[in-house]
Amino acid sequence: MSFHRSILFWLGLFVLSFLLWAWGDSRQNYTQWHPRSTPMDSLGIGQSASALHVSRMVVKVGTISPGSHITVLPVQKPFVRIPLYRGRKMPVPWFTALRWESGFKPGGAPSFMSLGRGTASVPLYVVPDVEQTTVIIPHWVILLFYLPAWGFLSVWRALKIKRRDEALAHPELPGEEV
Repeated sequence: MSFHRSILFWLGLFVLSFLLWAWGDSRQNYTQWHPRSTPMDSLGIGQSASALHVSRMVVKVGTISPGSHITVLPVQKPFVRIPLYRGRKMPVPWFTALRWESGFKPGGAPSFMSLGRGTASVPLYVVPDVEQTTVIIPHWVILLFYLPAWGFLSVWRALKIKRRDEALAHPELPGEEV
């Protein structure tokens, strides 16, 4: 069995390397991708603190003041990457817990943007009441499922090739009994 000749081995090794890099990187940086971000809801997939985060925020209807003409939720950039700790190292655990967070976040004061020194601030958005659901999957859990799956596929492939090679080495004609 020569695993090193298999494309499955090399692709699996590439994915394993990426998962290990992402795990280490999540201890240093907050990274998030927003495939969908509108003023009324936002879906984010990201990583930080040794875990993968999938979150969805939805504005609760009726929490926006009538006659408001400003954006409700800030429309997120499609990709955000921020260092977690600027200038100093904080200990981030390698192993975190698998958890599901769901809850209601009450609204707050609007966010303001200053137009320059000595000018008035302009409201950017109102922070409304939001229902947020987040699934936090630690990187070790991802690896716990990935490694056996990769190993199973590699062994399955090796056994399949071995059976094929044995069948080619001992061809038997159909209908012929030994």
